[in-house]
Amino acid sequence: METANALLNYGVKVCAENHVTYYIARIYAQLAMNENRVNGNNGKVQDYIDKALVFSEFNGNKKEIEVIKRWVKANNL
Repeated sequence: METANALLNYGVKVCAENHVTYYIARIYAQLAMNENRVNGNNGKVQDYIDKALVFSEFNGNKKEIEVIKRWVKANNL
């Protein structure tokens, strides 16, 4: 999980440096899932979820918004 998160964080950096917003929502969603799996529900999980939803809304990615909302509901977050 540590390697996966390092790669996801690198993805965030690459997206930010190149002004790419489309993939960032999925990256933040996966970081939220990983953080929740490793450390349970905490502030970091909510922060990642919030960022994933904001970028999904910004990009008009309704499918990703639904995926995030289903995951949040399924995990009682």
